[in-house]
Amino acid sequence: YYAPELISDIFNLIIIHNKTEFWKDEIEDTFCKNQNKFLELKDVSEFIDISYNFGIIGNVWLADNKKRQSARRYSWKYREDGHDYPDVSKRFILHNGLQKSLINI
Repeated sequence: YYAPELISDIFNLIIIHNKTEFWKDEIEDTFCKNQNKFLELKDVSEFIDISYNFGIIGNVWLADNKKRQSARRYSWKYREDGHDYPDVSKRFILHNGLQKSLINI
């Protein structure tokens, strides 16, 4: 169980950051610059852990495929082939189902 204020903070950070893909240090910078706007969210690690666990964000990276071309690969916790934990050395991507309602592009 997570407090409604914490969930609200998570979505507010995504809205303020306003990007569909980001590195950990980018979202951390946004968090630090706007820290007074978050009531319950303690740090970016908490944001990443909760968001990844609920499928709000996933990891994305480039990897060579069988034709030796770079292809985008994804990891979502809820998928059978997904990783159990987020990889902070890789970019994060906001779930497609949330992009239109949270990101002002």
